[in-house]
Amino acid sequence: MPEIPFSKTPATVQATDTYNISRPDIEREALASEGLEWLGGGKDRLVFVDPGNPNKAIALARSSEELEFSPRWAKQLFYLHNIFSTLFPHNFPHIYAAHGSIDSEALDIKHPGTVRERVLTDEKYLYERRSPIQYPFSRVKRLCKYWEIPLMVEDAPHNYMVSKDGGEYYVDMFLFPESQSQNYEGLDTILTYMNRGKGNYSDSDKAKVERYIQRLHAVQEEMEPRDTPELEFPIVTPTLLTSDEDISRFLEERKQRIEIGGKSKEQLLREMELADITISGDARACINSSKFTLPTAQGIIKVVRLSVADLMQSSEPATITKIYEKMGDLGLEECPDELALDYRCSSDAQPQEGLYFGNRPISFRGHNRIFRLISTDQLNRGGKLDCFRVDADWKMFEPENEFIFKAPAVKE
Repeated sequence: MPEIPFSKTPATVQATDTYNISRPDIEREALASEGLEWLGGGKDRLVFVDPGNPNKAIALARSSEELEFSPRWAKQLFYLHNIFSTLFPHNFPHIYAAHGSIDSEALDIKHPGTVRERVLTDEKYLYERRSPIQYPFSRVKRLCKYWEIPLMVEDAPHNYMVSKDGGEYYVDMFLFPESQSQNYEGLDTILTYMNRGKGNYSDSDKAKVERYIQRLHAVQEEMEPRDTPELEFPIVTPTLLTSDEDISRFLEERKQRIEIGGKSKEQLLREMELADITISGDARACINSSKFTLPTAQGIIKVVRLSVADLMQSSEPATITKIYEKMGDLGLEECPDELALDYRCSSDAQPQEGLYFGNRPISFRGHNRIFRLISTDQLNRGGKLDCFRVDADWKMFEPENEFIFKAPAVKE
């Protein structure tokens, strides 16, 4: 799979850094300075015409989103999107290349993103529709429901365009959580559908879809535990708690006092920036939404931070459902949303890599999410706050992962 053939330039760096929904002219002028034609974009992407081919478009990840796009993400996107573009050639543009990286040196010279088929439209203004729809996207939804395959798209009006060929195209990208192998299970149904002569697909189309499905399954296998987990994942032995007294003493030893409340969202975000904390696009959107609540008054709360192994009394991975059930069994409570912002900025709180906040899950883009803080420096200077998608029945939390919950209030 080829990489995206576009290195970083002063114009593309400036354009991906300066997203302003009310000032697209800033991006347009930046790209025009190097002869590039701006097409559009959003908070996650910048889109412009491929300078080497006017029938292709390049979609680059915004600078704040770059670390979200790993090589695994690029593989999943490339294979899955092209399965759908083969099945529904008038509803998904073909992707010619996808590139992702988590290497900081590579990200210094090349943008993560995609090269895709350009959707040509008669629209002169945003949301104007001049071409009649001959291939509605509703057919895609209907067949995916029949196949029992989750359709991982962000179903917003601005993510669809009607092309000159009458196709109603989805022009955004598929959504992927941290682990989603279960969503590949129904793909083989597609081959049965094609081989029965449905849709008049050519032998070449069938072979292409079969090949991409096999490669997606290979990505799935890479995500699953190996046969020798002790080599890949060190076994974490929990602290055995055999009595109520053990539990009470254990939780008391891990209590921390954190001051929360009395600050606006803007103040909290500013403090995160001063502490060199990068906030992902999804986390920022969750924080700015009405679902993210702030305490009505300033005060001190007590929190408990412990590993999944100690919480579950097991060296096995756990689901978010079981973790929250155990939280209740121990008398712990969901932590306030604001804690994800206050915790790292507190002088006595230095999180290690992969600290999950046990807040009430926030529904965003159709999925439940909790906050996660990741240290990016061995000396605990700086870090990243993201909004981690949680699937109820997927064992995504390893024994060494840490959670933080609110300790119950005790009457004096």
